[in-house]
Order: sequence, then C-alpha cells, then structure tokens
Amino acid sequence: MDDCIANVLLLEYATKHSRKKVMSAIKNRAKEIKSADAREKDKNWLLIYQVWSKKELQGNGQVFLAELKNMGFQFLAIPIQKPTGEKPIENEVNAQNETQLTQSTGA
Repeated sequence: MDDCIANVLLLEYATKHSRKKVMSAIKNRAKEIKSADAREKDKNWLLIYQVWSKKELQGNGQVFLAELKNMGFQFLAIPIQKPTGEKPIENEVNAQNETQLTQSTGA
C-alpha cells in the first residue's frame, strides 16, 4: 500500500501493538522517499514528518516541516485509552498547546 495517510495510521497501529515487521516496512518506505523527487515527498509529507528526524527533514528540503517538528507540533495525536469507563488521556503536547491557546485567547 502506498497511501500516505494509510501508512501513517498503520504505523501508529503497529507501534501501539508492537508489530515490528509492519513498523519496519513503513519506515523503510519513508527512507525510500528520501531519494524521490519533490512531488513524491509532497505526496507523503505526513509520513516523512512522522518518521524523519528534524535533521533529515532539513537536509531533504523540508525546512518548514523541520521547524514545526522543532516546535513539537503534532498533526496526529491518538489518545491513550484508559481502562473501560474512564476518559482517554490526551497527548501531553496537545494538552499543553490547548492550555496555552486558552490562556492567550482568554477563553
């Protein structure tokens, strides 16, 4: 499968459920994209954002994504599920961002 969103979601699933072969296959796909043209990188921007380091992003012409990653920005935040009957725990970074936004807007 070579769909950016599907690969990102599959990587998250594989990471959560310790599916090492799946994680490896998707990370290898992300590595292959390093040698691809700009159009291919653009089509897979979310996958490379999730997998590549800040340095790899910068070195491959993805400076804007590297800057976002440096700020701790997350496009995908899957809540951590607590045992049945309890609310999900939000990702720490997203909770901090929401708190900062609320404070800055006075909401």
